[in-house]
Amino acid sequence: MHHSRLRRLAQRLRTMPPVRALSGIGRMPACLYRWAAARHRTALSQVLRGLCFGAGSSTCGLLLFWLQHRN
Repeated sequence: MHHSRLRRLAQRLRTMPPVRALSGIGRMPACLYRWAAARHRTALSQVLRGLCFGAGSSTCGLLLFWLQHRN
């Protein structure tokens, strides 16, 4: 198919205005920065999901530890 998702992404990246590298972070290729900026909401939702899984797992672990060691 000539209108693939990858081709459309490449076309969109070519038509975007140039992005300057952020100071303090170092030089990041503009296309990589644009790709990350376009998907920040997805990345943040994955971070939140990971935090929730971690909090739930640690809570269950502490609860089980407490149940096993109480007299």
